[in-house]
Amino acid sequence: MNMPKPIYETLPVLYVIGGVAAMSAVDSFMSFISGILLGASGIMIMFLRRDFRRTQNTE
Repeated sequence: MNMPKPIYETLPVLYVIGGVAAMSAVDSFMSFISGILLGASGIMIMFLRRDFRRTQNTE
C-alpha cells in the first residue's frame, strides 16, 4: 500500500499527539494506558524509520 509522503511522514506524530490527548483528556485508567501505548508506538515507529533511513544512506 502506497501512501502520499506527507501523510506517511505525519502519522507517527499524530500517534504521539493522540496518545498525549488520550492520557490527559479523560480521567480513566484505561485511557491512560491506551495513551501510553499509542504514544510509545508512535515513538517506536519514528525510531524504526530513522534507523532504516540511516542504514539505506550508508550502502
